[in-house]
Amino acid sequence: SAVLLCYVGFLSAYLLVLWRAAARQPPLPIERALACALSLKIVEVSWNLAYYRTLSGTGRDPVGLLQIAQVGGVLTNAAFLMLLLLISLGWTVTRQHLTRREKQFFWGGFVLYSVFGLLHTACQTPALCQGYLLSFYVIKFLLTFCIIVAINANIERLRAGHLDMPLVTSPTQLYLKLRLFQYVRWAFLACLVFPITIMFIEITVLTWEQEWVSVFLEEALYL
Repeated sequence: SAVLLCYVGFLSAYLLVLWRAAARQPPLPIERALACALSLKIVEVSWNLAYYRTLSGTGRDPVGLLQIAQVGGVLTNAAFLMLLLLISLGWTVTRQHLTRREKQFFWGGFVLYSVFGLLHTACQTPALCQGYLLSFYVIKFLLTFCIIVAINANIERLRAGHLDMPLVTSPTQLYLKLRLFQYVRWAFLACLVFPITIMFIEITVLTWEQEWVSVFLEEALYL
């Protein structure tokens, strides 16, 4: 039931993004990137839903569906993380184009994150699995660190530009962009802290019959 509720939520969010993008002529590139990330998430949740329905209906563990769902999870998390990186760099918010080095870092991070995640998912040897998992977390840590640095750099840049402007009585576009990046920083902080809180609750509070609560909270956090 939790997976089904999450599926409905992601589908609603996806339709909302499409409606928002259709209202703008033409839609912003960052809106297209968000729609792609939500599309991947809907596909992942659909495979998870198919896996659990087959498991509950037949009593057998469909390993193939589980692996497909895990692959979808890796690609979805990679897309979500890279979307945060694009937002933190100010793409289509403070500037229209990324530099050549930023593009190389973006695609390199996406490929490395996806490859090590997929290798760990398909791994059968414990020693190799630990190496893949370690590499996966190192790449994730580096991307997370770059996102934090980029968000703070854009905030300081916008703040300096805002302070240099004459005082106005109504909010300006620059001020709104500054507030947007401040909201993004708090949202990203929640994405870092909330999973740890969920894990603590899962270990200390929830029983095995209530594990669906942690799944629901994790998917709600993505939404």
